[in-house]
Amino acid sequence: MKLIRDGSVGLITLTLLSSAMSGLAYEVDEKKNQVELESLSDFDACVTDFGVNDYCLDGLKRRADAKPAEAFEAGKKARINYQHWVALYFFEKALSKKADPDRCSDEDVELGVLSGLDLPSSYEGAERAQTVAEKCWRELQPKLIAGLTERRGSYYMANLCPLLTSKVSEPDECKPKPKVGAERRRGDRKVTADILALQDVNWKDLELKFDQALVLQGRGTEQIFVVRAEAPNEDLFAIKLSGISGPWNRRVIVACERSSKRDTEYVTLVDGQEWTLIDIDERYGYPGFTVYPKESEEIQAYRVRLEDRKKVDSRSVASEFK
Repeated sequence: MKLIRDGSVGLITLTLLSSAMSGLAYEVDEKKNQVELESLSDFDACVTDFGVNDYCLDGLKRRADAKPAEAFEAGKKARINYQHWVALYFFEKALSKKADPDRCSDEDVELGVLSGLDLPSSYEGAERAQTVAEKCWRELQPKLIAGLTERRGSYYMANLCPLLTSKVSEPDECKPKPKVGAERRRGDRKVTADILALQDVNWKDLELKFDQALVLQGRGTEQIFVVRAEAPNEDLFAIKLSGISGPWNRRVIVACERSSKRDTEYVTLVDGQEWTLIDIDERYGYPGFTVYPKESEEIQAYRVRLEDRKKVDSRSVASEFK
């Protein structure tokens, strides 16, 4: 058996090629194009043969649905092979009737919850993380509270703070920040030459690479379009903000990119000072996007991929810059 990809249409299919591979207990339902696992150990064989993909994971989910007693061990296998939050599907099922202290103290459960809380709140993984965190509150509470300081300003706070407020008194990290707090914090460093030069740049003079745009969506109507310039300066970016409050709504701002191991920033010039307009925090394996518009509250956003044609494509991005 082998997993093949049809490059012409971009669809993945499972195909029975030969019987040379022996000792495999799992089956491939060619009509439904899915894997059926006879045991949890078959999942390991499936990943070995087909790689880390949705086919093996869906097979593991069907196995756990049919045999809930195996859900916890299935979650531990999923945590090892996929992003940690994927395991929450199984842990939520395993802990639905009883929050066993030993299971709640398991490191895989902790890693899954921490990873899930870092997702946008609309994602199923974030909802499952909140559910498992509440079930295992006694065991997970110290790690979750410690994470507030480490993950401040990310999705983590938005997902955890409501739970914390219902369980204990509201921590300082969860209290609303002053509306102008972000403004004072973003413009407190010395202006460098590349940022100072932005005062002479008109975004309409830039040739933009719309097919490589970064598109961000806030929790409401906010949309942010980040497009790199092709000429005359490839180090510049045009950033359009839409659906926000404040003077920057529907405005295009030119910025420079700064990258480090910890994060990536898009920095512009405001009233003679440097201003971090977008901060991308990549410390936890899943990028967290925070946008700081002028005279407006910060925005937690998630990425909308250009290949998702139902939401956005390069043409719609280009139309924002006309």
